[in-house]
Parts: sequence; C-alpha cells; structure tokens
Amino acid sequence: MTSYPVRRARLATTVFAAALLIVRPAFAAKIVTFDPPHSDDTYAAAINRDGAIAGFFDILDGDRHAYLRATDGTITTFDPPNSYWTWAVGINDAGVIAGYFDEKGGGNAHTPYSDLQHGYVRTPDGAFTSFDPPGCDYTTVAGINRNGDVAGDSEDSNEAWMYHGFLRTADGTVTTFDPAGSITTNVYALNSHRTVVGIWEDNQTNLHGFIRKNGGKIANIDVSGANGTIPTVINDNGTIAGVYFVGNQDHAFLRLPDGTISTIDPPGATFVQVYGINNSGEIAGDYWGQSGPSHGFIRSSGGGYKTFDPKGAYGTEVYGINAHGDTAGFYDNGIAHGFVRNR
Repeated sequence: MTSYPVRRARLATTVFAAALLIVRPAFAAKIVTFDPPHSDDTYAAAINRDGAIAGFFDILDGDRHAYLRATDGTITTFDPPNSYWTWAVGINDAGVIAGYFDEKGGGNAHTPYSDLQHGYVRTPDGAFTSFDPPGCDYTTVAGINRNGDVAGDSEDSNEAWMYHGFLRTADGTVTTFDPAGSITTNVYALNSHRTVVGIWEDNQTNLHGFIRKNGGKIANIDVSGANGTIPTVINDNGTIAGVYFVGNQDHAFLRLPDGTISTIDPPGATFVQVYGINNSGEIAGDYWGQSGPSHGFIRSSGGGYKTFDPKGAYGTEVYGINAHGDTAGFYDNGIAHGFVRNR
C-alpha cells in the first residue's frame, strides 16, 4: 500500500455511538516480533494469505535493505542489482514481491547513490526485473496484486516534481495516466481487477482522491466538505478506505462500491492512518489519542474495533492485513521492530 518510511502522505477523529462501535482489546491474538540480522530499524510493509511478510530494514552504516520473512520465521534479505537503498512494499499470495530502490551513485562517500529510483519485481526464485515507466526516472511502487500487476507513480524525466501514475501488468506492459487537470499524481493501491486509487493535485494545490478502472476511466473521490481526500487502500470488491482533512482535523473514511462514504475514526482518535483492507472488509491501521503514542487497530466489516500493541511498544503502526485477518507492521521502543499479529 507507501510514508511509513516509504514516501506516502500521512493521515483522523470523530466520536461514534458507543453502543455501536465498541473497542475491544485483543486478548486471544498472538503477536510475534522480529528483526533481520544486524537491523537497526525494521519495517514490515505487507503480508500475504500464507503469512509471508515483505518489508525493509536499516543498518547502522546507513544502508537500507529489503527482506522476506517466511511463514516459518526464516528471514531472507535481498537487494536488486546496483541498489543502494531498497524498499519492499508488497507481496502477493504467489510470493512475488514488489518494491523500489535507489540506484548506486559514483562509488565514493560523496555520491553513494544517484538521483534515480527504479521499481522492481522479485519472483520467489530470487530473480529481479527492474523497470521505469516511459519518460520517467524516479519510480515509487505502491503495491502488487494477486495476478502480479504492479501500480505506483514516477517522476517525469523532464519536469521535476511532476509525477504520473502507472499500472504495470504482469507481462511487463506499462501504462501511465493522470486525472484531468492534475499537475502531479500519486498512486496508493490497486486491487486484482487492476482498479487503482490515489490522489492528484490541481493547480491550486488542492488534493483530490481518484479511482481508475481497468479500462482507463477515472473518477474523483472527494469527501463532502473536506479540504483533501486520500484513498489509501482498495479490496477486490471495490471497497475503498483512506483519510480526509477538514481544517486541522483528520478523519478516516470508508467508501462502499456504490459510492456511499462514511467516517470510520476509532473512538477517541485524534489522528488516523489506514493502510490495509482485505476482501472481508476488515480494515487495519493505527491511530493516536489525546496523548501518548499510536496504537494499532482492526475494524471489522460490522464496524467493531480491536486495538493492540506489541509488548513494550511506545508507538505501533500497522501496514497490512491478509485474508485471515493477520496483520503486520512495526512498533517503536527506541528503535523500530517488525511484528506479525496472528488472529
């Protein structure tokens, strides 16, 4: 789905009827924490149906590497060829991983990396394919679907700070796009029908959400009365979640396939991030209250909430939820550690 330490806009509060929306601590769930060898900070970005996790980690020398954590807990670290920094941000049920990387620079301490960033796909056998949309040279991948299609955005080679959305199908075909009137486009997620969601900025610097269907039709998503709308996740049913802004207040929203939009802030939240949704309609993210650090949450399709934190956490962020309701993310206790929460 960026950004966590991925470049993604940050994201919410409304009081719900207490009788309808009850926050329940998750007593039965099991949380396992982990770190790749030599990690100084670990970030879990995505989890597939089997519980395999893709993410990235930093080490003390300043490098960033990607990793795959298998269902048995085995961790494999990797980097595409010629990578200086690597992000892994998506993994599908076949174990194909998608992400992006900064290209190495001049080979000395003053220029360790270049101004080029590329997307990549890594197959389960460890083979890499790197790519950039035509006419672009700074690519950020948002995610991968079950078919191996990838979506994201990339900076125009001739126009600094102008980003275009793209869809790369599993056969390697890349299509770029922008909503009408966009001066820059950022993509956040796609589903298995190649429907893409993200944001675009107009020439008055207003942010609008959008949904792009597989055939290329683009429609705006703007929460009524909001200063800006950011759809961050979409499932295969076409249900979308994200955040919107009203003045200085942030709120989470749910958009049903028929276009109905409702606010879904966890009770007591003053700021919300939404980064995961599964096909059952469960939504995962994190939120801040009036004081203290962030907490993870899962919202059921019926509107109930479960909140959680790994033991010893002072700040929890959740970035993925799979078909079983298992979640992955990271928590902070001075340094960042990855975790998986099994339902």
